[in-house]
Amino acid sequence: MPVIYQNTALGWDVLPAPHDNQPVPGLVIGKGGESIADNTYGIEIEFCTHDSVVFQFTHVEAASFHFDAGAPWKLESDSDNIFELVSPPLTFDTIGHAYDFKALLVAALLKSIREAMTAGINAIPFAQWADGFGLVLLGLIRSQIQAGLLHMPLPTTGQMHWSTWQAVGNELVVANVDDGINIPAARLLHLQHQDDWEAYTQRIILARCSKFWSEGYASQMNLPMSLNGYFLYMLRKTHDRVYSARIVAREKLVDARDNRKLNAWYWRHVVLRAWCAYLITMGANPGADHLLQGGDLAKSALLYLVAGKVLTGAMAELGEAPQMAMQVAAWNASSTSAIEADDPKVANKAWAPYHSALKDLTGLWLKASLLDVMRTQDAATYRWAVEHLPAALMRTDVWEFALMQWDILDQLASLRSKLDWDDLDDFSDRAFRAVLCSKAQEVAVSLAHALRQMNPAVQGLPDLPAPDQRPFLQRAGVPMWEARYDTLYPPILVPGQPARYLVEHRNN
Repeated sequence: MPVIYQNTALGWDVLPAPHDNQPVPGLVIGKGGESIADNTYGIEIEFCTHDSVVFQFTHVEAASFHFDAGAPWKLESDSDNIFELVSPPLTFDTIGHAYDFKALLVAALLKSIREAMTAGINAIPFAQWADGFGLVLLGLIRSQIQAGLLHMPLPTTGQMHWSTWQAVGNELVVANVDDGINIPAARLLHLQHQDDWEAYTQRIILARCSKFWSEGYASQMNLPMSLNGYFLYMLRKTHDRVYSARIVAREKLVDARDNRKLNAWYWRHVVLRAWCAYLITMGANPGADHLLQGGDLAKSALLYLVAGKVLTGAMAELGEAPQMAMQVAAWNASSTSAIEADDPKVANKAWAPYHSALKDLTGLWLKASLLDVMRTQDAATYRWAVEHLPAALMRTDVWEFALMQWDILDQLASLRSKLDWDDLDDFSDRAFRAVLCSKAQEVAVSLAHALRQMNPAVQGLPDLPAPDQRPFLQRAGVPMWEARYDTLYPPILVPGQPARYLVEHRNN
């Protein structure tokens, strides 16, 4: 069991983290998440750079592998001229075997690009790559099924489907504008290839991934977890003995991995501090063992999710509207100069990058609405939340404690002189951090008012709006505590089992 305690050098911390496969109340925390037998997993791997100005628009499906068993595997565009491979939901017997398969998939993708040669050049046309990798992918899937690890019918053949000209054109829209793309060139090139679109797509050149040059890829794993499992796994991730020790020892940080690790370390501890502060305002000791046991575990887990939702909701309130305003301006001007940092036309531009970065803060993104999670807990936990959380959420000192009364960023500044820390550079500015603190307090009050309107005796049904009612970056009608409403899914409900929620593990 993890122990919450006050570290004299770092503040509130977790020790020790649960070991791999260590049983904790009613569940198992393994490497990579909650270990659930025959769980489903969705894999996303960014693995190559392409030369198509059309697919500089993000989240556009270019093609897909179709096999005679199972759902298609998609190839979609992402930021910075990247293609990513997106799997359908895959059912593995254990979490370990799911991650082993992801590692095999990554190795195969890297090999397919790094060893690709055309006329002595390390690059390859899309169609030629697809012919070769489709067979490799089929073989990987079959081997997992035959070993009894992946549960699905055994495919024997497959073919590549190329997205139609119309389907791609439907995605060349303002929501998929990214910085640095050539909007008019992409639209005109798409128009010019109406009659030979498939041939054009097949000729796109793929090369080594320039976005992640040293690693060659980036990946995400999506898997359902219970709320308790998510909470205990987050505590396990918050206890990072390596980086905590490096901070205490004032060890210099020198590479990109340090950058990513310290970003996650900081934000995980911010959420932990907010959770502790909420408990203290409610008269509880965050270090009490009973908070991680029995019925109190569910309450602790829900409160932890509330703290995380308030933080990311605040970032969404600050960042989503400016990002959409910039994309609209870029579309209207047929130029992404409106997205450049020195363009003064959009208010609060400094917060725009956090429309996406908010999903990366802790390395895990729980894709469910807060009220849906509340409504799918047991009746006692739901009643406790409705009756007791509003008073705590009204307290303004919680986020002061979590964000402002902690000088750790000042301590870290001298350790990372050679690193570009992205968001931590922003938040080392106390004034910038104060804006987030104020907005978090506002979001918390909004949630308190919403909870006071709810009946503690009636949980109701999950009520996340349909996807077409939650457009990308549209804040109108979105609860203040919800961020990236477009990414959320309904709870996964199985009779006789705790509700589960899709969680995206957003790192390699």
